[in-house]
Amino acid sequence: LRTRKALVATCKAFFGPATEVLYEDIVIRRMGQIPALARTLGPHAPESNLDVASLIRRLRMDGCVVWAACADVVREDLRLILQRCTALRAFSFHPHPHFPFSTDIDLLRPSDGFNPSWLIEPDPNYDSVGGALRERLASNLRVFDLAVELDEPGLISLHWFLSSASQLAELKLGRVEHQGYTHKLLGLPPLCMPSLRE
Repeated sequence: LRTRKALVATCKAFFGPATEVLYEDIVIRRMGQIPALARTLGPHAPESNLDVASLIRRLRMDGCVVWAACADVVREDLRLILQRCTALRAFSFHPHPHFPFSTDIDLLRPSDGFNPSWLIEPDPNYDSVGGALRERLASNLRVFDLAVELDEPGLISLHWFLSSASQLAELKLGRVEHQGYTHKLLGLPPLCMPSLRE
């Protein structure tokens, strides 16, 4: 990463190709990186001839804990990132193993940290994190890596996301809980993913 950043500042001739290499693979490990990336991609981004959002091919959230006091801002910025990255080919979400998922931020104290469940919550509204991720699955996403433990509600949510993933070639999932499943899950229609290879 240090070399990639240095190449951008080497000379004008290197700037364009080096910027493409710098932004093609983004890893988010800290909550503060989400608003920073959103500012870079947003409508008020610094003037440049390059559309940085179109350069991002792989986005990975790896152990990124969100603090409850910042949840609304982070959720909005994550939605913007997923909407702007129309050339995204791979998305990975690996939650932090020592923090819980949260569905109701109002029950948390401002100092509580949690794994954002917005990424795995079905929401048909394109102006939501889940809706924007499903849109990426419906367009160009080829790799979907979701390292979360899946119970029945999680499998139903996953079905909703994957029902639009016609281009998906590689799917990686976390452990699936062994349990008796209800008619709600068993009654879902079969998925057809013709491009799936792994």
